[in-house]
Amino acid sequence: MKTLTPLAFLVAALAMVSLPAHAQADFPSKPVHFIFPSTAGGVGANLMHVLAQKLGEKWKQPVLVEPRPGANTAIGTDFVAKAAPDGYTLLLASSQHVILHHSMRNLPYDAIRDFTPIAIVARLQYIMAANPALPANSLQEFLALAKAQPDTFTFGSGGAGGPAHLAAEQFMHMTGVKLRHIPYNNKGAAAVLSDLMGGQIDLYFTPPGIGGHVKAGKLKAFSVSGETRSQALPQVPTFREAGLPQLDISAWYGVLAPANMPKAVADMIAADFNEVVAMPEVREKMMTMELEPFSLTSSQFGALMKADKDRYTKIVKDANLDLAN
Repeated sequence: MKTLTPLAFLVAALAMVSLPAHAQADFPSKPVHFIFPSTAGGVGANLMHVLAQKLGEKWKQPVLVEPRPGANTAIGTDFVAKAAPDGYTLLLASSQHVILHHSMRNLPYDAIRDFTPIAIVARLQYIMAANPALPANSLQEFLALAKAQPDTFTFGSGGAGGPAHLAAEQFMHMTGVKLRHIPYNNKGAAAVLSDLMGGQIDLYFTPPGIGGHVKAGKLKAFSVSGETRSQALPQVPTFREAGLPQLDISAWYGVLAPANMPKAVADMIAADFNEVVAMPEVREKMMTMELEPFSLTSSQFGALMKADKDRYTKIVKDANLDLAN
């Protein structure tokens, strides 16, 4: 076996040390693919376009937004999991990322192990919205009504096992009320909102974007998740203020990359996303989408994903749900 001379050993060691810095300095040298695992349109897709534009300007390379919908986000997510961990394929994920294993058997990836957490970019406040004809005007009034008439009122969701469904299940478990679930599998939030305004369903734990409907009287909003009130709906109390402090249904949008990405590249991409999110014009656009600009370090984001996965597992267990298909 050939032995390196001290000089050769030093040269080799310096080369190894310089690789991450070199990779960081050169990135990106070609277009970056930003994968959205749902259909085009909606808050998530709009957010991606805002971020992609600013990153493209900063990186002097195109950042290509690519919707890859299907299988309740699993197709696009699996595409990123199997991509090269070089920073040129990124995923905009939501809280759905750590929930999906409950409703789909044999996912071809692990939500934690197969990804490198890059950065949280936004938090979402879920809103407990109701048809305006519902004879209740607050969370406590609705609780009294629902307890007096169990199994009478309905709630919609984008599909069994999704964030809106599990938010309602957590609500029922904590309050003791019984509601009937109407899943809108693969029809999207727009279909749920349309039926909510039309009176076909009574309730929907909805992500942001309904401020205009509430102001127009087309919907009621009983409460919002999170520690502070929504800037889009400042008149609506938080669940804590409304007497249900233990209800935790906040959600997030975050950027993920394939597992085993070099730390130097991951850190650089994270810093650039955080810089973009801090831009006043980006924050203003996010606020118009009813999103809260937010930043976490990679390690903090990874810890949040694990905690959310455990939290949703507990909700499924407490509600005794069998969601997998």
